[in-house]
Amino acid sequence: MKARGVSHMQLNNGPAGNLPAMMAARQAGIGCTGRLQSFLTLNPFERRFAKRMDYLMCVSNAIRDHYLAQGLPPERVSTVLDGVLEEDMADPPGTDTLKQEIGIPEDAPLISLVGKLSWWKGHETYVDAAAIVHQTRPDACFTICGGPEQNEPDYPKVIEARIAQHGLEDRVKLMGFRRDARRFTAAASVSVLASCLPEPSGIAILEALALGTPAIATNAGGMPDYIDDGVTGLLVPPQDPAAMAEAILGFLNDAQKAARFGEKARQRMRESFLVDRSVNRTEEVFAAAVARHGR
Repeated sequence: MKARGVSHMQLNNGPAGNLPAMMAARQAGIGCTGRLQSFLTLNPFERRFAKRMDYLMCVSNAIRDHYLAQGLPPERVSTVLDGVLEEDMADPPGTDTLKQEIGIPEDAPLISLVGKLSWWKGHETYVDAAAIVHQTRPDACFTICGGPEQNEPDYPKVIEARIAQHGLEDRVKLMGFRRDARRFTAAASVSVLASCLPEPSGIAILEALALGTPAIATNAGGMPDYIDDGVTGLLVPPQDPAAMAEAILGFLNDAQKAARFGEKARQRMRESFLVDRSVNRTEEVFAAAVARHGR
């Protein structure tokens, strides 16, 4: 770093697992900042060096609270929320043909979940909620977009078994990893984030809010920073399929409510969550850290 004239180091997943990098930055006498986007526990050495970092930026207040509880100094840790691009607020090409492509009737309500196939993402709760919704809205169809985690290669079979248990093979579709996952969100009547564990920020649900798709998320982690419950989306308890189903039906059975929530969500995203805000704040932090070390 000295040979290359590096002025600053940014750790994009914060201090966890980055002890050698923090030590190197200190020895080089340069600024060091980090982005905290996971609920991780720092070991004693990581905490020691993290306390001396110039600044740590958290993607939600829940993440900030998590690290403050580990003894990091409050004056060096703040929340810098995620954002979306302006172009992410427009429907992606091919949204209007998606249902036909995947064999869903054009007039059928579509509920979408986008997220990697990992147990803590709550897919089983989502399927259980689909079974409840199916009792009163048998026309509703559900999709799951996402590939399996490397350490959970067999988890798709668990989800398939849950779908079969409810007899929903023709109503719940596992789509696998999709590079066009935003098309599913844009075409959906409702977008769901069903995580069992606290979610740092949930990019998939931010995309839904930006597209004006009525959004439902579990009330854990950073979601309250992004969803104004009852105004721009709905928050439900984790691992509660009955509450999730009730929220989904509330949107499916009331088109005016769904439209109102979608419009409010788009408005709030445009006013408060365009990525420019995050970029500008990050640049300010970098500049302050560089100036502090006189580089």
